[in-house]
Amino acid sequence: MTSEPEWVFRATGQCAHWAGINFGPERMTQRAPSRSAVVGLLRSVFGKYEYRWEPSRVIFLRVPSMMPIMTNDMQSFDGGSPLVSTQRIRTFLYGIDIVIHAKITRATCAGPEDNLLKAHNMIESRARRGHRSYTPSFGPRECMAHLEWIENGQLLPGLAPARINENLGNVFYDFDIDDPERPAYLAPLEIKNGVVEYPSFDEVRKFGIRYNLPRVWPAEAMRVSP
Repeated sequence: MTSEPEWVFRATGQCAHWAGINFGPERMTQRAPSRSAVVGLLRSVFGKYEYRWEPSRVIFLRVPSMMPIMTNDMQSFDGGSPLVSTQRIRTFLYGIDIVIHAKITRATCAGPEDNLLKAHNMIESRARRGHRSYTPSFGPRECMAHLEWIENGQLLPGLAPARINENLGNVFYDFDIDDPERPAYLAPLEIKNGVVEYPSFDEVRKFGIRYNLPRVWPAEAMRVSP
């Protein structure tokens, strides 16, 4: 095994919902996963915070179709108000079959004992046994995903990128958890000939759009009235 191998996983599932801030109030899904969504899938295999997953590309093996689904959502989470649900139509992607290429790197909090060889051995052991820290999903937990390690990166003969092209513009990239302020970043996302190329975090820090997200649920809103 080389010092920095590229890990390849095939992720399949029935449906997906990858919400984006420029796709309305989370009722519309974008066609491709953000870098953050891909990292969430990979962390189900290996999720130690001393290391970072660096996905480089996602390849679509089929074109997912759009499917509307009726969902029951909560209108209010305020502890002082009764819980009220409402029905909404959400769009989901149906028929997900993608291939993920990624590498593993050391985080800023890693110690001298957290070397890459140790991480590679742990990833290989967990991937070979199919062990998962939690059930991977394509967005919501209901959109369960199946991850299969492609050893040596060899796909089955005849598999090729799907014919899909779409420019999604500047969308959510990921949170910078190595920054004390935990800022979020936007970066361009495009599916070109069935392939999504993710820029590195160093590139996004220089050329991406940084913004700070307020807490969605303040501590006062989470308190339950006596």
